Formats: sequence, structure tokens, C-alpha cells
Amino acid sequence: MKEKDLNSIPSKGTKVVRNIIIVVIILIIILAGIFAYLYFLTDAFKTSKQLFMKYAAQMVEQENGFVEKNIETYYQKKEETPYENNGTFYATISGNSTETEDIINTVNDFSIDFSGKTDKANNKAEQNITLHYSDNVTLPMIYRHTGDFYGIQTDDVSEKYVTIENNNLKELAEKLGMDSSDIPDKIEFSQEMQTLEYTPEERETVKEKYLNVLNTELKEEQFQSQKNEDGTNQYTLTLQYSEFKNLIVALLKELQNDDITLGKLESFTKNGETIQVTDPIDKNDIENLISSLEKSEASEGQFTISAIQKNSKLQNIKVESDELNLSINKQEAEDSLDYNIEASILQNGEQQARIFFTANFSGISTMQNVNETYEFGIESLSNSDTNETMGYNYHFGNTINFVDSIEVEELTEDNSIILNDYDAEPLQNFITALGQRIVDINTDQMEQLGFQYGNPMIFMLPLPMLTGAMITNQAQDVVQNNSMDEMEITTFNNSFMVYEGSQRGTMVRALIQQINEQNITSETDSADSMIEIEYEGMQNTDDQYVYGDAGLSYIMNNEQYEVNFEYNENGRINKAIISGEFQTEQ
Repeated sequence: MKEKDLNSIPSKGTKVVRNIIIVVIILIIILAGIFAYLYFLTDAFKTSKQLFMKYAAQMVEQENGFVEKNIETYYQKKEETPYENNGTFYATISGNSTETEDIINTVNDFSIDFSGKTDKANNKAEQNITLHYSDNVTLPMIYRHTGDFYGIQTDDVSEKYVTIENNNLKELAEKLGMDSSDIPDKIEFSQEMQTLEYTPEERETVKEKYLNVLNTELKEEQFQSQKNEDGTNQYTLTLQYSEFKNLIVALLKELQNDDITLGKLESFTKNGETIQVTDPIDKNDIENLISSLEKSEASEGQFTISAIQKNSKLQNIKVESDELNLSINKQEAEDSLDYNIEASILQNGEQQARIFFTANFSGISTMQNVNETYEFGIESLSNSDTNETMGYNYHFGNTINFVDSIEVEELTEDNSIILNDYDAEPLQNFITALGQRIVDINTDQMEQLGFQYGNPMIFMLPLPMLTGAMITNQAQDVVQNNSMDEMEITTFNNSFMVYEGSQRGTMVRALIQQINEQNITSETDSADSMIEIEYEGMQNTDDQYVYGDAGLSYIMNNEQYEVNFEYNENGRINKAIISGEFQTEQ
């Protein structure tokens, strides 16, 4: 292991959910293959049941499917051919709360611009990225990837790239004092997905296995067809909730005897490193899922699945029930293609929430100056009395130009700080200093922006809305804090919380140094932000031990210590309690 001096450098019930998700994915693949079996029959000789299956099959049909062939060609070309690009990302929040108007406006003014070049075939890329908080407050940085090295550089931190090598990641995590049990030595994103691919022979065998199940469970009277006023033809399957449960149980029972699919599931879950699964899927998992479904009682109600086509091409898939409406739609123009997915959650017939995703492509026919635009949005009813809603809309736009080749300078020791190369203590000291530098940069920029709530990017996430609490309540808590605002306290605390819990001595030493630096600053700026250090069981009132770094002499690098924090009345950390075996003889 190389020894380097960094002082000169500028300053987790998942198993059940996982099993259900993977089984459902496999069942979708199976059903798609069966639908495809009926695709080549002509419409003139088909029943409503067969017509439904034909057009539902186009969701995955390769030659004449819902996903156009030129889209697949475009994505494949991005994998194989170098390209240059430029684009932008931004979020838009909509809401009616006057208390959060400043926060919403600042979030809506924020954007990320990027431009660069990528060569996936040769494993290299570079992007110039700028965070725009306002016209006058920006943070530029460069992302670079060559081979197994991934780096970020910004002049505000260092002239060199802070780089991680995608090798020996478990060892790197251990040096940082992290639990490495679920961390692979190298992250691979494609190998696990390849295990789910079927050969043509396997696809034919699997298709035959499940065809009889569908023909047995689905009756002709459950299908209807109609011609709509807009010239489209609609084919609808209607299922009671109890019928749908019985269908899933029958398919799962067939899955128990499907060695091909079970083998792929087991291989996917056993060998997958990037998805962090712990146990492989096997027949016992399927049996447990079947048993759970058979014991459950289906609620009253029904839902419909409709396949809508025009000119023998699928345009829309709709799923409708008392609780959920789902639509998957495609629109084609001369040189553009739009895909739209929208889901609405209902209660007593009234929409409570809406989720949508759109993808637009133009320039696909020439494969040059291709504009790809993606939007994702979430809306939720925030006040049922006034029908007020809260919404989050995310926009990502990118223009792609394919080129013959690109040049990206390699990430090396000359231009990079490669974190994997350093031993634990200097690495942890550097990470601590880096984190503090990032906090300082953010504090300075937010002061320039006049934003008092940490960073607008925090409020871009819709998590509070998804759990039923709106951003209004989140922001009111911040605004109503009478002393130090909540987001500033959170930012302050987060810089120390990484050390909480069981830590090796090297991490504890880094904590003491960080507290010492914080206290030196606090003596000048604000005594309220001083942090006291208590070495449990040690009687020492010297300020250099209580507030400074003299306690470093107590800490042994390879020993394990417990770190806990106490907080003042405003919720800010004001004391660190360190317990363990201390070195008292020098």
C-alpha cells in the first residue's frame, strides 16, 4: 500500500419485497412472450381474446412493436459510437403556500447545465457541469471517466480530480470505517441483467409452458372489442380481483416447474453484486408467495386492461379500476416520437395523486442532432377542501451528435487524487477536510444567494409529499425556528453525524481534529457553535482536552470506540461523548 501525504492537497422486510418484484418482472416477461405467440394471426379470424393478446404483444414485439425499432437502434448506437452532447436539467415545483414562496422560487430558478463527450465502447467520458443557483451564483465542475477511474474536479476544491478506482471497493470502504459486507470489490452493471435474457429456444419452451395456463384461466367472455369515434379499435379484458388473484397463483404454480426461468432467477439473485441481494430466489420462495396469495382474501371489485390500436399498430394500453388508472401511450409524427406514461391514484372516484413520465425524441431518422427529452412528475392533493395540489416536475434534455472519435485525458496520479491508493488515516483526514470544504463553499454561495435553508436541491426531492407531509409543513418548521434556522443546523450536524456509532480509532481521531477546527472558528464567529468532547471515564477539565485536540493522545488507531452526541435546545450538536479503551501512558 502506498503511503501518501494529503496535507498538501487543497482544501437498508427487503427480502419479501425483492422476491415479489423479481417474480412479477419474470411473469411480465412470460406473458409478453405468450402474447407474441398470437401476434402473427390475421385480425379477420381472431376473437376478441386473440385480438387483445395480439396488440398487447406489441408492447414487446421487436419488429413492429410499441417501442419503435429506430429507438432501439439509437440506444444501441450510443453504446457503440462516440458522441458529443449538451443539455440541461431542472425541476419545477408548483404549490399555493405563501410561506414557502421563496423556497419554491429558488428551486425553480436552479438548473444544471452540462456538455461533453462519451465513448462507451472505449470506456471514457467527460462532462463539463455547472450548477446554476442564479445568474451570479454558479458552481462549475468537471466529471471524467477513463477505464475504471471516475473523478470530479472543481477549482473551488482542488486543481486535481478527486478520483475513485472501480476496483478493491471493499477495501476502500473498510479504510473509511464503513461496513463493507454488502459492498462488492467492483461494481458491474450489465452481467446480472444478461442472466435474465432468453435464447430463442428457451423463449419457445417457456412460451409453451404458460400458454395452457392463460387459455385455462382467461375465458372468451372476459374480452370485448369496440371501435372508437377517433378511428381506433379497442380490445378490453375485464377481470374481477378474485380472478386476477387466481391467475397469478396459477402462473406461479407453473413457474415452480419452470427450471429455465427459475435458473435465471437464482443466478440473478445469487450472483448479483450491484443490486445488493442476499439470498437467491428458489422454489421455496415461490411456494411461500403462492401460500400467501391463497390465504389472502381478494377485495370486491374489478379492473380492465385495454389495448387500443390504429392501422394495426398499438397506440395505447390502459388499466382502469376503482383505485388506479394507468395509461401508456405512443404518438408518432414525421420526425418525432413521444411516449407518455400516466398513473392516477383514486379515492371515491376523486384523483388524489398523479404520476407521469414522458419521453420525446426528434432527429431519430437521421441519427444526428438527436434531441432526447424526458420529464417525470408527481402531483398530490394537498388540501381536499380547496382541491389545492402540490407538484414536482423534473426535466432532462440532451442533444446528441455522433462523431468518429473523442479525446479524453486519462486519469492518473499526475492529475488525480486516487482515494484507493491511500492508507486509512490520511484518507479519512482528507475526506473530513473535503467535506468541510464543501460545507464552506455551500455556506458562502447560499449567503450570496440570500437563501437561508441549506441548499435548494434539498427541496427538489418529493419524499415529504410521498409520505403524506407536504413541503409546506417542512418549510414552515424551518421558517418558524426562532434562533438558528433548521437547515443550517442540519448542515452543521451532518458534518459530524458520519462519526456516530461504533468507529475505529482512526475515524475518532479525525472527529477530534474536525471538532478542534470547528471550535477554533467558533471562538471568532459564534461561541454557540462550540462542541465539547467527553472521554467517558476520564477526568480532565483542561480546555485543550475538552475543546481542543489534546485528546488525540488517548486514541489508539486500531481500537474500537463508541461515539454519541448530545444536542442543545435548538437541536444542534454541542457535545461528543467518546467511550472505549483509552491510552493513558505515553
